[in-house]
Amino acid sequence: MTLDKHLAIADKAEPALRLLLCSTPVHLGPAQAQVGSHVRQLAETLMKAELCVPLTAGLSSGYAKPVMTATWGSPHQSAS
Repeated sequence: MTLDKHLAIADKAEPALRLLLCSTPVHLGPAQAQVGSHVRQLAETLMKAELCVPLTAGLSSGYAKPVMTATWGSPHQSAS
């Protein structure tokens, strides 16, 4: 199976993109404070491209780690 999707993302959006695609649930409010207001628009774009999905109760119940508020760098660090 191949995924044939292409998105052009500005360099300044890289921190938000890394956060949203780190395979860890992210709350957009704290993420916006950390990486900028463009994170919400980027999340919408990624959802339209079917690269991200909103966190639902069903998805949340299958995730064992606490939901990350916002960090950039190592995707597995929790915010302080």
